Amino acid sequence: MAFLITRKRLYDLICEVRIGLRPGSLAFFLCLGLVAQVSGQAPARRNSGERPLHNEAERSARWKTVVMPYERAGLSTREQQMVAKLADACRLIDELYWHQSDLGGWAVYRVTQSPVLAKLFSIMGSRWDLLDDNFPFLGEEPMPPGHELYPYGLNREQIDHFAAAHPEMKDALFDERTVVRGTPDHLLAVPYHEAYAQWLRPMAADLRTAADLSPDPAFAKYLRLRADALLSDDYYASDIAWLDLKNPKVDLIFAPYETYLDNLLGVKTSYGGAILIPDQE
Repeated sequence: MAFLITRKRLYDLICEVRIGLRPGSLAFFLCLGLVAQVSGQAPARRNSGERPLHNEAERSARWKTVVMPYERAGLSTREQQMVAKLADACRLIDELYWHQSDLGGWAVYRVTQSPVLAKLFSIMGSRWDLLDDNFPFLGEEPMPPGHELYPYGLNREQIDHFAAAHPEMKDALFDERTVVRGTPDHLLAVPYHEAYAQWLRPMAADLRTAADLSPDPAFAKYLRLRADALLSDDYYASDIAWLDLKNPKVDLIFAPYETYLDNLLGVKTSYGGAILIPDQE
């Protein structure tokens, strides 16, 4: 993959559009391939009885797999080992994204024997079709506006009411990196690094191991700072270190940036990861 834009502009684009994939998607620019939207009319939603149609194959056919091979040529053995560690971290961040997005869908995705459903799950990151106004492609449950970031059924009015009654809690409830738990009359805000520690701790270990394998001191510094950030929710130092990189041989986007999962307050960020290996020609 060639970088045709400045690193600052790439950072801006990541903050704006999640580099063209679904929010939080496991985006290895290796041999896993990419899916691109194929033009076509949206599938019918409901039958004559107004029940959702189960037309997964039609929905899946709207997407085409585009293979992007992982070119190992030019990477030393240690660099390949570094990429493998980054890939391990990305697999963990993808699982963490599902726990922010759709636990019910994740339970089905893990066991489904249907390649069509598996494809849709891998693209959408939930049971709801991103190209069809989040209409469910499995089951009939509408998409909860807060996904798994808030208690099920909680609405904005209840949050505002609780925050007005407990002003000392407002900043934590509206923080971009807290999960809201509890009941409408007793809400709690749990920092991401605590709520998701079972994924973040091994991710941080993977990044530190990758840093030890990197021949690029600046990239190794970035990886170590990003590992620290995962366990503190403070990403500023590692964001600056990333912007300071000079033509890295391997690059990594790895953080909770986007707010697409939060249609309740519009502030909670979701985790996403991408490994980028620029063309050297």
